[in-house]
Amino acid sequence: MLLRCLSLPPDQTVYETTPVLSSIHPSLSTLYPSIESLKDAAGEDPLQKAGSFLTLVLVCRSKAKGDLTRDMLLKEHELLLQTRAKKGVLAVQGWWEQLDIQIQTCDQSTLGGHNGVLALCERLRNTYVC
Repeated sequence: MLLRCLSLPPDQTVYETTPVLSSIHPSLSTLYPSIESLKDAAGEDPLQKAGSFLTLVLVCRSKAKGDLTRDMLLKEHELLLQTRAKKGVLAVQGWWEQLDIQIQTCDQSTLGGHNGVLALCERLRNTYVC
């Protein structure tokens, strides 16, 4: 669902990503900022800024399974983009070219070790923290 939503033009609403604030307990409602509060000082929507892109990290047991999953995901989304284009709904410009899918391996059944959950967390922190 993530790729399906983010590749849509900014003016296209996606039901799955629209929060239903009435279903959130009032004590938690302050955790969900309004769309207006996400705009920067110039009034621009951060999702529309040039240079925005997505890095998607797939965590799999093996690189082979990760490669297979990435290929399936890209093929499925390419078909979705083609179907949308036939209906006149074009993807965000540059979306496909700037999509970066990284594969990280992890044995999720173990906490320690060179390929355990803690090692994955450390790799992610060192690689993706801005």
